[in-house]
Amino acid sequence: MLREDSRTLVGIVLAVVATTAGCNGGSDKAAREETSSPVTIKATPAETTKAIRCLHEAGLSSADQGHSGLWTGSHQSPAYRIVVHKLAKPAKAQQVVAGEYAVTGSFKVVAVGRGLIGNDGIQADALVQTVAECLSS
Repeated sequence: MLREDSRTLVGIVLAVVATTAGCNGGSDKAAREETSSPVTIKATPAETTKAIRCLHEAGLSSADQGHSGLWTGSHQSPAYRIVVHKLAKPAKAQQVVAGEYAVTGSFKVVAVGRGLIGNDGIQADALVQTVAECLSS
């Protein structure tokens, strides 16, 4: 029940954001320029070490850096991945957790996989929080 309520809340927030996003009077050209310019995020060696260590400490296997600013760890049964993204700018809030998403400092942590419902979804949420807490310490 709690997971469904949080999904409903996330859906409402996304709907509000989507409806108000076009109300700024901006031009289509500005929107295209903003979305077409890639953002290169460089991770420091210390950030890489910490992200991989936190994924391992959460009990995930195959913790590795995909490319600069992106790390993943695998959960075996059920199969899903916990992904850590380095943010372009640190979050203003110390830590924000919304189910399978968490933002802490300069990182966003996400559970990625199919069928993350019921107990499996709760376990994935808990791993996201574990990794996020480790990254913030």
